[in-house]
Amino acid sequence: MDKKIMVLLLAISLFFCSFACSLKSASREEIANITNRGIEYFKLGQNDKAIAEYSKAIRLNPNFAEPYYNRGIIYGNRRDWYRAISDNSKAIKLNPNIALAYANRATAYQHVGKYKQALFDINKSIALGLNDAEAYYGRGLIYAKQGEYLQAICDFNLSTMLSPNYAKAYYNRGVVYFKRGSFEAAWADVHKAEALGNKSDPNFLRDLKKASGKEE
Repeated sequence: MDKKIMVLLLAISLFFCSFACSLKSASREEIANITNRGIEYFKLGQNDKAIAEYSKAIRLNPNFAEPYYNRGIIYGNRRDWYRAISDNSKAIKLNPNIALAYANRATAYQHVGKYKQALFDINKSIALGLNDAEAYYGRGLIYAKQGEYLQAICDFNLSTMLSPNYAKAYYNRGVVYFKRGSFEAAWADVHKAEALGNKSDPNFLRDLKKASGKEE
Protein backbone atom coordinates (compact mmCIF):
# COMPACT_ATOMS: atom_id res chain seq x y z
CA MET A 1 0.00 0.00 0.00
CA ASP A 2 1.20 3.50 -0.82
CA LYS A 3 2.93 5.10 2.17
CA LYS A 4 0.91 8.33 1.80
CA ILE A 5 -2.34 6.38 1.84
CA MET A 6 -1.21 4.49 4.95
CA VAL A 7 -0.41 7.77 6.72
CA LEU A 8 -3.80 9.19 5.70
CA LEU A 9 -5.62 6.11 6.95
CA LEU A 10 -3.71 6.26 10.22
CA ALA A 11 -4.63 9.93 10.65
CA ILE A 12 -8.30 9.18 9.95
CA SER A 13 -8.18 6.27 12.38
CA LEU A 14 -6.68 8.45 15.10
CA PHE A 15 -9.29 11.15 14.46
CA PHE A 16 -12.21 8.76 14.88
CA CYS A 17 -10.57 7.19 17.91
CA SER A 18 -10.25 10.63 19.48
CA PHE A 19 -13.83 11.48 18.50
CA ALA A 20 -15.15 8.24 20.01
CA CYS A 21 -13.24 8.88 23.21
CA SER A 22 -14.68 12.38 23.48
CA LEU A 23 -18.19 10.97 23.09
CA LYS A 24 -17.46 8.40 25.76
CA SER A 25 -16.13 11.07 28.13
CA ALA A 26 -19.30 13.13 27.58
CA SER A 27 -21.59 10.45 28.97
CA ARG A 28 -24.75 11.19 30.90
CA GLU A 29 -22.83 10.65 34.14
CA GLU A 30 -20.12 13.12 33.15
CA ILE A 31 -22.66 15.73 32.04
CA ALA A 32 -24.54 15.23 35.31
CA ASN A 33 -21.36 15.76 37.33
CA ILE A 34 -20.51 18.97 35.48
CA THR A 35 -24.09 20.22 35.79
CA ASN A 36 -24.10 19.46 39.50
CA ARG A 37 -20.94 21.51 39.93
CA GLY A 38 -22.76 24.34 38.24
CA ILE A 39 -25.66 23.94 40.63
CA GLU A 40 -23.30 24.13 43.61
CA TYR A 41 -21.76 27.33 42.24
CA PHE A 42 -25.28 28.69 41.73
CA LYS A 43 -26.18 27.93 45.34
CA LEU A 44 -23.09 29.86 46.43
CA GLY A 45 -24.12 32.83 44.31
CA GLN A 46 -21.18 32.32 41.93
CA ASN A 47 -23.27 32.62 38.79
CA ASP A 48 -20.47 33.21 36.30
CA LYS A 49 -18.79 29.99 37.39
CA ALA A 50 -22.14 28.20 37.24
CA ILE A 51 -22.70 29.41 33.67
CA ALA A 52 -19.19 28.25 32.75
CA GLU A 53 -19.96 24.74 34.02
CA TYR A 54 -23.33 24.56 32.26
CA SER A 55 -21.75 25.83 29.04
CA LYS A 56 -18.98 23.22 29.35
CA ALA A 57 -21.59 20.48 29.72
CA ILE A 58 -23.38 21.77 26.62
CA ARG A 59 -20.17 21.85 24.60
CA LEU A 60 -19.32 18.28 25.56
CA ASN A 61 -22.79 17.00 24.72
CA PRO A 62 -25.59 19.32 23.60
CA ASN A 63 -28.25 16.62 23.84
CA PHE A 64 -29.13 16.93 27.53
CA ALA A 65 -31.81 19.35 28.71
CA GLU A 66 -30.57 20.00 32.25
CA PRO A 67 -27.60 22.32 31.50
CA TYR A 68 -29.76 24.50 29.23
CA TYR A 69 -32.52 24.65 31.83
CA ASN A 70 -30.17 25.57 34.66
CA ARG A 71 -28.32 28.18 32.62
CA GLY A 72 -31.68 29.62 31.61
CA ILE A 73 -32.53 30.16 35.27
CA ILE A 74 -29.50 32.39 35.73
CA TYR A 75 -30.23 34.35 32.57
CA GLY A 76 -33.78 34.87 33.82
CA ASN A 77 -32.53 36.05 37.21
CA ARG A 78 -30.30 38.51 35.37
CA ARG A 79 -33.26 39.69 33.31
CA ASP A 80 -31.45 38.58 30.18
CA TRP A 81 -34.79 37.56 28.77
CA TYR A 82 -33.86 36.54 25.24
CA ARG A 83 -31.09 34.23 26.41
CA ALA A 84 -33.48 32.81 28.99
CA ILE A 85 -36.01 32.13 26.24
CA SER A 86 -33.35 30.50 24.07
CA ASP A 87 -32.05 28.17 26.80
CA ASN A 88 -35.49 27.16 28.06
CA SER A 89 -36.60 26.52 24.47
CA LYS A 90 -33.63 24.19 23.95
CA ALA A 91 -34.38 22.41 27.23
CA ILE A 92 -38.02 21.96 26.23
CA LYS A 93 -37.06 20.63 22.80
CA LEU A 94 -34.86 18.01 24.45
CA ASN A 95 -37.32 17.22 27.23
CA PRO A 96 -40.90 18.47 26.67
CA ASN A 97 -41.97 17.47 30.19
CA ILE A 98 -39.98 19.99 32.25
CA ALA A 99 -42.84 22.03 33.69
CA LEU A 100 -40.56 24.66 35.22
CA ALA A 101 -38.88 25.31 31.87
CA TYR A 102 -42.26 26.34 30.45
CA ALA A 103 -42.94 28.49 33.52
CA ASN A 104 -39.54 30.19 33.29
CA ARG A 105 -39.96 30.80 29.57
CA ALA A 106 -43.43 32.21 30.25
CA THR A 107 -41.88 34.75 32.63
CA ALA A 108 -39.32 35.73 30.00
CA TYR A 109 -41.95 36.01 27.28
CA GLN A 110 -44.05 38.21 29.56
CA HIS A 111 -41.18 40.62 30.12
CA VAL A 112 -40.58 41.05 26.39
CA GLY A 113 -44.29 41.63 25.75
CA LYS A 114 -45.07 38.28 24.11
CA TYR A 115 -48.18 37.59 26.17
CA LYS A 116 -49.74 35.00 23.86
CA GLN A 117 -46.63 32.82 24.07
CA ALA A 118 -46.37 33.47 27.80
CA LEU A 119 -49.96 32.33 28.38
CA PHE A 120 -49.43 29.19 26.32
CA ASP A 121 -46.32 28.30 28.33
CA ILE A 122 -47.79 28.91 31.77
CA ASN A 123 -50.86 26.86 30.85
CA LYS A 124 -48.56 24.09 29.66
CA SER A 125 -46.62 24.17 32.93
CA ILE A 126 -49.86 23.87 34.90
CA ALA A 127 -51.02 21.01 32.68
CA LEU A 128 -47.72 19.24 33.44
CA GLY A 129 -48.47 19.42 37.15
CA LEU A 130 -47.11 22.76 38.30
CA ASN A 131 -50.27 23.55 40.25
CA ASP A 132 -48.71 25.82 42.85
CA ALA A 133 -49.23 29.39 44.00
CA GLU A 134 -46.39 30.73 41.87
CA ALA A 135 -47.84 29.27 38.67
CA TYR A 136 -51.28 30.82 39.20
CA TYR A 137 -49.69 34.08 40.29
CA GLY A 138 -47.65 34.13 37.09
CA ARG A 139 -50.71 33.48 34.96
CA GLY A 140 -52.58 36.18 36.84
CA LEU A 141 -49.86 38.67 35.93
CA ILE A 142 -50.15 37.72 32.26
CA TYR A 143 -53.93 38.14 32.30
CA ALA A 144 -53.53 41.50 34.04
CA LYS A 145 -51.05 42.68 31.40
CA GLN A 146 -53.59 41.79 28.73
CA GLY A 147 -56.40 43.63 30.53
CA GLU A 148 -58.26 40.41 31.31
CA TYR A 149 -58.93 41.45 34.88
CA LEU A 150 -61.54 38.89 35.94
CA GLN A 151 -59.28 36.01 34.90
CA ALA A 152 -56.39 37.71 36.71
CA ILE A 153 -58.43 38.01 39.91
CA CYS A 154 -59.41 34.34 39.70
CA ASP A 155 -55.78 33.30 39.43
CA PHE A 156 -54.65 35.60 42.25
CA ASN A 157 -57.47 34.08 44.34
CA LEU A 158 -56.13 30.59 43.62
CA SER A 159 -52.62 31.75 44.44
CA THR A 160 -53.62 33.14 47.84
CA MET A 161 -55.66 30.03 48.61
CA LEU A 162 -52.64 27.83 47.96
CA SER A 163 -50.28 30.20 49.78
CA PRO A 164 -52.15 32.46 52.24
CA ASN A 165 -49.02 34.54 52.97
CA TYR A 166 -48.17 35.29 49.36
CA ALA A 167 -47.83 39.06 49.62
CA LYS A 168 -47.23 39.74 45.92
CA ALA A 169 -50.46 37.97 44.96
CA TYR A 170 -52.50 40.18 47.33
CA TYR A 171 -50.75 43.31 46.11
CA ASN A 172 -51.23 42.61 42.42
CA ARG A 173 -54.85 41.61 43.00
CA GLY A 174 -55.19 45.00 44.68
CA VAL A 175 -53.76 46.65 41.58
CA VAL A 176 -56.31 44.84 39.41
CA TYR A 177 -59.16 45.82 41.75
CA PHE A 178 -57.99 49.42 41.42
CA LYS A 179 -58.08 49.18 37.64
CA ARG A 180 -61.63 47.84 37.84
CA GLY A 181 -62.69 50.68 40.16
CA SER A 182 -63.13 48.44 43.21
CA PHE A 183 -61.27 50.74 45.57
CA GLU A 184 -62.31 49.19 48.90
CA ALA A 185 -61.12 45.78 47.73
CA ALA A 186 -57.93 47.36 46.44
CA TRP A 187 -57.19 48.97 49.81
CA ALA A 188 -57.90 45.69 51.62
CA ASP A 189 -55.40 43.84 49.47
CA VAL A 190 -52.78 46.59 49.74
CA HIS A 191 -53.04 46.52 53.54
CA LYS A 192 -52.85 42.73 53.58
CA ALA A 193 -49.79 42.74 51.33
CA GLU A 194 -48.06 45.40 53.42
CA ALA A 195 -48.80 43.45 56.60
CA LEU A 196 -47.01 40.53 54.98
CA GLY A 197 -43.97 42.68 54.20
CA ASN A 198 -44.69 43.93 50.68
CA LYS A 199 -43.64 47.49 49.84
CA SER A 200 -46.25 49.29 47.77
CA ASP A 201 -45.32 51.41 44.78
CA PRO A 202 -45.64 55.05 45.93
CA ASN A 203 -47.06 56.06 42.54
CA PHE A 204 -49.73 53.39 42.80
CA LEU A 205 -50.64 54.48 46.33
CA ARG A 206 -50.89 58.07 45.16
CA ASP A 207 -53.24 57.09 42.34
CA LEU A 208 -55.32 54.88 44.63
CA LYS A 209 -55.67 57.65 47.22
CA LYS A 210 -56.71 60.14 44.54
CA ALA A 211 -59.21 57.78 42.91
CA SER A 212 -60.75 56.55 46.17
CA GLY A 213 -60.70 59.89 47.99
CA LYS A 214 -59.02 58.25 50.95
CA GLU A 215 -55.71 58.75 52.70
CA GLU A 216 -55.36 55.26 54.17
